[in-house]
Amino acid sequence: MRQLTFIAFILSSIVATSQIVSIDPPIFDMDEEITITYDASLGSGGLANVTPVFAHTGVITASGGPGNWQFVQGNWGTFDSRMLMTPVGNQKHELRITPREFYGFPPETEVVQLAFVFRNRDGSREGKTADLSDIFVDVVDADMFSGRFVRPDQEQVVLKLGETIDMAIALTQEADISLQANGVEVASGTGTELAYTYTAEAEGNYILSFEATNSQGTVTDEVSLVVIAETSTLTNPPVAIDNGVNIISDSSLILMLTAPDKENVFLLSNLTDYKVNADYQMNLAEDEETWWIEVDLPADGVVMYQYLIDGTIRIADPYSILILDKFNDTGIAPELNSVPAPYPDDLTSGHITYFDALEEDYDWQHDDFVPAPNDELVIYELLVRDFVGDRSFNSLIDSLSYLKELGINAIELMPVSEFENNQSWGYNPSYHMALDKYYGSRETFKRFVDEAHRLDIAVFLDIVYNHAFGQSPLVRMYWDAANSRPHPSSPYLNPEAKHPFNVGFDFNHLSEYTKDYTKQTIDYWIEEFKVDGFRFDLSKGFTQNFSDENGAFSAYDASRIAILSEYADHIWDRHPNQVLMLEHFASNGEETELADYGFLLWGNANFNFNEATMGYNTENKSDFGHIYHPNRGWNEPHLIGYMESHDEERLMYKNIEFGNSDGSYTTRDLGTGLDRCAMASAFFFSIPGPKMIWQFGELGYEFSINRCEDGTVDEGCRLSPKPIRWDYLEDERRKDLYDVYATMLNLKANYPAYTLDATIDMDVRSAYKSIQLSHPDGDAVIVGNFDVKPMTVDQTFSHDGTWTDHITGETIEITGGQVELDLAPGEFHVYLDNMVTSVEDPVRAVNIQVYPNPATDQITIDLPSGLANTSYTIYSALGDGVLAGSISDQTTEVDVTDLAPGVYFVTIRGGIGQYYATDKVVIR
Repeated sequence: MRQLTFIAFILSSIVATSQIVSIDPPIFDMDEEITITYDASLGSGGLANVTPVFAHTGVITASGGPGNWQFVQGNWGTFDSRMLMTPVGNQKHELRITPREFYGFPPETEVVQLAFVFRNRDGSREGKTADLSDIFVDVVDADMFSGRFVRPDQEQVVLKLGETIDMAIALTQEADISLQANGVEVASGTGTELAYTYTAEAEGNYILSFEATNSQGTVTDEVSLVVIAETSTLTNPPVAIDNGVNIISDSSLILMLTAPDKENVFLLSNLTDYKVNADYQMNLAEDEETWWIEVDLPADGVVMYQYLIDGTIRIADPYSILILDKFNDTGIAPELNSVPAPYPDDLTSGHITYFDALEEDYDWQHDDFVPAPNDELVIYELLVRDFVGDRSFNSLIDSLSYLKELGINAIELMPVSEFENNQSWGYNPSYHMALDKYYGSRETFKRFVDEAHRLDIAVFLDIVYNHAFGQSPLVRMYWDAANSRPHPSSPYLNPEAKHPFNVGFDFNHLSEYTKDYTKQTIDYWIEEFKVDGFRFDLSKGFTQNFSDENGAFSAYDASRIAILSEYADHIWDRHPNQVLMLEHFASNGEETELADYGFLLWGNANFNFNEATMGYNTENKSDFGHIYHPNRGWNEPHLIGYMESHDEERLMYKNIEFGNSDGSYTTRDLGTGLDRCAMASAFFFSIPGPKMIWQFGELGYEFSINRCEDGTVDEGCRLSPKPIRWDYLEDERRKDLYDVYATMLNLKANYPAYTLDATIDMDVRSAYKSIQLSHPDGDAVIVGNFDVKPMTVDQTFSHDGTWTDHITGETIEITGGQVELDLAPGEFHVYLDNMVTSVEDPVRAVNIQVYPNPATDQITIDLPSGLANTSYTIYSALGDGVLAGSISDQTTEVDVTDLAPGVYFVTIRGGIGQYYATDKVVIR
């Protein structure tokens, strides 16, 4: 293979004063040394006057695609001597490398760009482009005749009358050059460079272009320029409108942006090939902060647009309902049909707002759904990415039958609004009103909500209004580049966070601008997607009272209560059935007041339950009684207790890794650990009030929250994808745990003693734990030995007679109001008295036979004697429900010709958790 030579589209004699990054020599071989110069005074300015500066760099290859960094060099936030740049004065820093040796790419690699981000020593400040994007320097084959404008370094320029702009052209070969303004030559020359100063003499639209010709052909490039007057007339929109898109008629819409203290705003869109155009300068309203423009709809109804603010800030609409992302959209599975259009690579850069005025309205079938009462909620929290194999709303729909059979009545989705990158928990939001396309389309998400409602399951969204991340237009509109944070003039965000647990950039919730943004975006999710409620992430951060340590942050804050109450009033005035939850963890007085106001608050009992399941019960460590609201002095049952959440370590992981032992009994054994989780769940669901389950907790998920993709455990991998283990359904021990969950949820939903009308006597402070529930229509006694040693205890009962263990079906006779119980370690019982009339029989495992196995086009399901008139569901190995039907006889044949080859699980369930069975079958 011949050795290729490359050229940066930059000549050092010109670039030294005009480009963020320059390369010397401009023409270089990948095996020769080059000097990379970074000008910290340009671009974002985030490293102005900073020393030392470190490079973070990679290459973009022809095969890798746009923006896909490869062969990345640099360890972010560390003192990496290889990436340390040498200061050379005038805010410039140099790094000398030999590209192929430095990056380590093989000879056949076709490099099309070098990619850069620069940082200070600890990575807290960084240098990027003016719009906070990564820096890319094009490289091409030196044999090719090429050239471009190197000044100006943006493709869209706005000038006021009388202003000037320096222009410079660079070529790889000598040529005759003609510089033109709207086709009229204004300068010419011969060589590889041409410089010119252009003066804005008249208002209007201009195309500044050049033609360079030699024997190899002709090279062209152009820049769009608009010249505007110093002042403009203040004009209000013709009708009352909201921020974002407003459909005015079948043929027009109005776009509106609230942006105080800006000089001009232009609409860049598919209507003008994203060129700046005087006809698309937005009007400024009389309040001098509202920008708006009315545009005609194209025939297909699709408008794709950006805003250009003050000639330098290019953003998508903060109120976008869908965005196009040049770099991340390529990582979204095409079969999701969630990317509505290809990105116009050759026309613009940055995020683009996508709006289809002709999008068909979804035909809602269950839009009258009302969630279960607050105290009866059983919420299943999940991260779509780590719950279903293809990470899609489609598969989540298929999994609803599994969740319904478990007995939950609400799903809480970790954030699904547009977040940075694709692989994320979602707590790094950039567009609070846009659905992130990584999990599927808007229509599919609506179908998911509709289907959940059909099954009487509410859908709650985890939403993030404590902060926004750097891609957010609200951040970028008001950016303090010198300090790498929001500018003090920002009407939305604080320059510095007001509390010590902030991530991203902290919203100012006393600002009316932030309040308006929050209210409008929340309204949209309710009205467009029919969701039933929200969990406000880090709600304790909704404060402007500065605190630099946890005690002050958690102290009673009346202004924080007022902010949250205002949001609640806004929502409940319009949508009274909405469920509002807070991740708060503030003082008990503040949480009591919020609970009285109507909020539900997270109640973390992970540590206590895990101490109990591991067998450590000293110093009241395993006392989980605080998730019962009267124990905190609350008037309302608004405490959402949970044993696990996305933020907490998994019970089974700690059981296996750190569990207690005594002799041959050890909670580190998988089966023993699962049994102890079953015991914990019996107590957990017996405590009145709303409850939450973290995904796969009902199957004893044992992978650490900090598990890396290679199987190691490290806190740096906390947000990494985790194994999706629907194969747990094949393990009888895990299925037994599932059965206990389903049984207890059945009790919670149907048995009178599990309502707020019952009285409760709870003693869960020591290794022996008991709960007594008393109701005129039925009592319950739950007992358990959380020690690793056997024990004998005296347990009182509310009355004499026969009591039945609802888990095993075994009975016990009570005389004299108490009984002596000999309990093995981990042994527990859920006793119901003989007044049980309204609850189904206990879940019991039965056996079915599925044959032939392997199968090709048909399987037969054989039920045990006495089981007929039930139903079956066939799940894929990823947990997707792929086929379902009814069983009228003890032997039923099922056509599976449409199923792809693979491993499947055939499941039957009868009644409300009365019996359950599963069998594995291979289809070829």
